[in-house]
Amino acid sequence: MPAIAVHRAARAASPIALLAAIDAEGRRRNATLWGAGIVFLALMLPTVAALLLDGRTVNGVSVWVKPLKFEASIALYLATLAWLWSYLAPEGRSRWLRGFAAVSIGLLGFEIAYIALQSVRGVGSHFNTATPIEGLMFSLMGAAAIVFTVFPAALGIAIARHPAPGLAPAFRLAMVLGLVLTALLGIATGVATAINGGHWVGAAATDAGGLPVFGWTRTGGDLRVAHFFALHALQVLPVAGWLIARRRPDATAMVWVVAAGFAALTLYTLGEALGGRPFLPFLA
Repeated sequence: MPAIAVHRAARAASPIALLAAIDAEGRRRNATLWGAGIVFLALMLPTVAALLLDGRTVNGVSVWVKPLKFEASIALYLATLAWLWSYLAPEGRSRWLRGFAAVSIGLLGFEIAYIALQSVRGVGSHFNTATPIEGLMFSLMGAAAIVFTVFPAALGIAIARHPAPGLAPAFRLAMVLGLVLTALLGIATGVATAINGGHWVGAAATDAGGLPVFGWTRTGGDLRVAHFFALHALQVLPVAGWLIARRRPDATAMVWVVAAGFAALTLYTLGEALGGRPFLPFLA
């Protein structure tokens, strides 16, 4: 199904028709990545049910908040990668890159399975080294996270070398920078969190009373803010590049400015968190 079908469905009266068109387009672009994203999206349903029925807490919030957030984040992550895959020319879709995608999906599955298992047990998954096995599993999660966070950079480099025909230079550059920055900034902010021994800096070790939806602490620094921005570069920059390319297809300099600004914002929030200062302090 060509991408234009999504735009036509968007003008249709039925939301079901729009969702069906988006799903068909995602599967056309990369059925493996898109299908895995749908699976993680579906996992949110039993997790929401568990959240409503289970009153246990970890770090001041429901034990099911973390798996729910991860399932939503992973679903969006995989769906975005599937969407961007179609901008890679067929000759760039190597067996190695397809294998890397499959390995990344498997590691993401391992990550959410362990997080869910710990939620069933009523204990935390990240930075939980209470037992040797839990310490080992946390280390394995960290290693897995590095691997699947590198995959966007591999896809970005492949698009830079083998772009699909007809791509506007500004849009192509924005995709490449978004994918590469996701890996670089994502790993950097993740490592900073690991070195710190958790995401709180100068704040009580609780997520209770955090910013709505996100849960970021309002009483000190929270390294999850910078990590959030880092991992969403692969959505923000391609969208910005698409908007720029609609008016100025060759405006690559503008894309570089947007990318530099986004990277600076991410690093600024990282510095603020490390300094123990809350994100959006006027909401504290």
